[in-house]
Amino acid sequence: MGKCVRRRVSFIETDDGRLFLPRPTSVFAGQARHIWFQKLTGVCPSIASPDYWNLLLEKGNCLKCLVEYNDDTWKINKEIIGPEN
Repeated sequence: MGKCVRRRVSFIETDDGRLFLPRPTSVFAGQARHIWFQKLTGVCPSIASPDYWNLLLEKGNCLKCLVEYNDDTWKINKEIIGPEN
């Protein structure tokens, strides 16, 4: 049986190493997500508006996913967003 996912979030990593999270649905949810992401990765991400998020993807930046499991382990996966990837 596989691990149970506790929490996950997609993010974009640019060629220069900057990380962007999509704009959250609420201030409090966004703040909690930001703290959680930084705690696990040690990196302070930026927030991308929907338009900027799409622009980052169009420029070929890497879409990834941070996944935390119920056993307190985590990993980062590259997300596949199209048949060319």
